[in-house]
Amino acid sequence: MKVTWFCHRDLSHPRAGGAERYTFEVAKRLASSGHAVEVFSTAWKSGPTRACVEGVSFRRFPTYIGPHVAHLVRTIKDATSTFFVDSLAHVVPWGTPMAGTHRGAAFFAHLHANTLRGQVGPAARVMLKGLEDLYPKIYASWPFVTISHSSARDLIALGVQASQISVIPPGVDTALFRPLPRALVPRLVYFSGLREYKRPEHAIAVLEKLQDRGVHSKLIIVGPPSQAERLRPVARPLGESVVFLGWLHEEQLAQVVGESWVHLQCSVSEGWGLTSLEAAAAGVPTAAYAVPGVVDSVQDGETGILVPDGDIDKLTDATERLIRDVASADNWKERCRHYAESMGWLKTADGWQMLIEAR
Repeated sequence: MKVTWFCHRDLSHPRAGGAERYTFEVAKRLASSGHAVEVFSTAWKSGPTRACVEGVSFRRFPTYIGPHVAHLVRTIKDATSTFFVDSLAHVVPWGTPMAGTHRGAAFFAHLHANTLRGQVGPAARVMLKGLEDLYPKIYASWPFVTISHSSARDLIALGVQASQISVIPPGVDTALFRPLPRALVPRLVYFSGLREYKRPEHAIAVLEKLQDRGVHSKLIIVGPPSQAERLRPVARPLGESVVFLGWLHEEQLAQVVGESWVHLQCSVSEGWGLTSLEAAAAGVPTAAYAVPGVVDSVQDGETGILVPDGDIDKLTDATERLIRDVASADNWKERCRHYAESMGWLKTADGWQMLIEAR
C-alpha cells in the first residue's frame, strides 16, 4: 500500500524532535515491509527539497504553506489508493478526512495547550488551542494514534471517543544507546531540549543544590547553542561543572548518555519523553517530575524516580539517591536495560502495520 505522511518537519530538519524521530522510525520499517512511503514536510535553509532515506521518499516545501497546498492536491488525486497519516505534532491540522478519504489516521504526540506558554504570545496560544479543540470534529471518522496513555487521556478530554484511540508507544535503538563505562566523576546529563517548557534551568538548579550538599558532580547539557544562551548566565556561578555541548550526532549523543550516571527530565509535559527511554537503554536511570507523558516513559522505581512537579528539592533528593546507588553498584543499570529491550521500534511499527491493514 502507499502511505503518505503529512508533517511540518521531518527528522532531517534542524529543529526536529521526538515526534520526527517517531515518524521516521515507523516510516522506514513500513517501507522495508513493502509499503511505498512518502513524507511531505517543510524544507530548511540549504536543505534538499527531495530525498530518499532508507526507502522513505521525502518532499519538502519552502514554507509551511507549501505542504498544505501539496496535501490538498495529493489527497484529491490519491484518495482511494493511499493510507494517509496527518501528523498533529505541530498543532495545525491537515484535515485530510475532509477530502473524502477514510483510509488514514491522525498522529497525536501531545496536547500543545500544556506547553505553549513561553513559546508563542497570548493571541497565538488562544488560536492554537482553538485548533486543538477542533480535532474531534475534523477527525471524527478517523482513528487517532498517540504515544502514551497520558496523551490518550488528553484526547478524551478534548472530546475524542476512547474507541478511536490507539496507544502505540515509541521504541528505542538499543544497539545505539547502550551501557558504557561510567565517567569517573558522577555525571548528570540533560538532553531533552532547551525550550522554556522543558525547564532545563531546573537541571542546573539540581546541580547547584547537590554541590551545596557536598555531592561533587558535573552536568552535561545537550541542545542548540542559540537556545543555550539564556542558560549560560544561570550556569556561570557553577563554572566548569556545567558543560554545554550543543547539538551532537547520534553516535556522540549515545556515548555521552552511556557514560553518564543520571538523566534529568524537567519538562512541564511530554507526549512520552523519549530521552528517558534512550537513557534507560544506556542503563542510565532518570530523575524526573511526575508530569504527563513522563509518567509513561519512566517506570518509577524501575527505570528512575518520579517526584512532584516543580519540586526542585525532591528532584535533587532523587538525583542524589541515584548517584549514591550507581556508585554502590545498585542494579539500576540492569532494570533500565531490561525495560528498554522490551520497547523496540519494530514493535512500534508492527502496531502501525496492524492499523493500516485494518483500514
